[in-house]
Amino acid sequence: MHKTKPHRLAKFSAGSSQSDYSSDAIAWFQWAEHTYSASQALFGEENPFLWIGAAVLGHQSLEMFLKAILIGTGHRAVPGGAWGHDLLMLAKKVEKSGIQLPNRVGRTAPCIQRLFQ
Repeated sequence: MHKTKPHRLAKFSAGSSQSDYSSDAIAWFQWAEHTYSASQALFGEENPFLWIGAAVLGHQSLEMFLKAILIGTGHRAVPGGAWGHDLLMLAKKVEKSGIQLPNRVGRTAPCIQRLFQ
């Protein structure tokens, strides 16, 4: 009989005890890269109805990149740490941790943030 391996995200399912995903900067960065790639693929389509989904994924990928930086500097993805969906707040926390973000992040984050308020 063939045994199937549990899905690699099973340990993060609802109801499980807190995993170390909240402190795994590499996992956050990798998911951010995948989400960004999906956003770019949708923006590359000629169908404008896909662009809203692309914008949502773009917001999510920037959020995840910022959280990866915060987690890498010792924060955790828990309330009070690298938490929330506010890009401006996350960017400010990154800069407070001593990391200078590229200028384009500072220019882009407010534009993306306004789309989702």
